[in-house]
Amino acid sequence: MEPKFNILSGAWDCNYNEIIGALDENPNCVNDQDENGLTASHISAALSNYGLLKVICSENSFDPFVKDKFNRRAIDCILLPNTQNVRKILLHKMYGVFPELSKELAQTPK
Repeated sequence: MEPKFNILSGAWDCNYNEIIGALDENPNCVNDQDENGLTASHISAALSNYGLLKVICSENSFDPFVKDKFNRRAIDCILLPNTQNVRKILLHKMYGVFPELSKELAQTPK
């Protein structure tokens, strides 16, 4: 059966409902990749969309080490200055270095 929601489209469109719907349908879609290997986290990081990234990172099956076809992880796709919160949440998911974010991610509504 074809999924009703698409996490990658939701990331490009900054559509929370699309991302949440996709994760509700299939939590493992959090690591789905497009033809260039981009995941929703790559896209959200590039767009500096902390809110979407927080929803994505709160999913247990999220893998921050997934690389695209250009060998980039989501953290490598951060393009804009003054996006410490985006970098910080990805570093936390990668290495657990910001324990205060654990509580924030646990409280993220899905």
